Amino acid sequence: MELIKRRVDEVTFFLTMLAVVLPVFSIAAAQGFLFLAFLSFLFEKGIRRDTGISLPPLKAPLLLFMVFTLLAYLCSPEPEIGSPPLRKFVLFVIIILVVNDFSKPRLFQTYQALFTAGFIAAGFSIYQYFFLSRGAVTDRLTGFMGHWMTLSGEMMLVFVALAAYFIFARPSPKL
Repeated sequence: MELIKRRVDEVTFFLTMLAVVLPVFSIAAAQGFLFLAFLSFLFEKGIRRDTGISLPPLKAPLLLFMVFTLLAYLCSPEPEIGSPPLRKFVLFVIIILVVNDFSKPRLFQTYQALFTAGFIAAGFSIYQYFFLSRGAVTDRLTGFMGHWMTLSGEMMLVFVALAAYFIFARPSPKL
């Protein structure tokens, strides 16, 4: 039984890591893996009755954000416009998955996978610029995404994660 628990934990971690890394290549695939990771997490918690679900330290601001978003939706004169942000609440599941299943080595492994995916996507974008669009200004780079703004936003987020990794991951020097 312990072997099954360990395997389910590894599967949950792997699926969560894919959900974190894959948006650089495919947002739809990443959301599919997020769903599978959540199902695996629920199964893991079902067979491990001794452990509870840890909530992140930012639960109060996150809950306030969700409550006020829902309140704004309910008070809106055009609620059909405000419904897409409510459907994105499910993406906050990734916070619970990371808080419960990621140890420090797993976190660094996920960072490395994210940076590798970011470098591959950036390399493909550079290739696309020089060889596929031949440097034409009229053709915007999309990388693996369907729109240049999506690519830009994702590359920016990978860069911010890389900067945070270099700033905060090193042990502080002794004074």
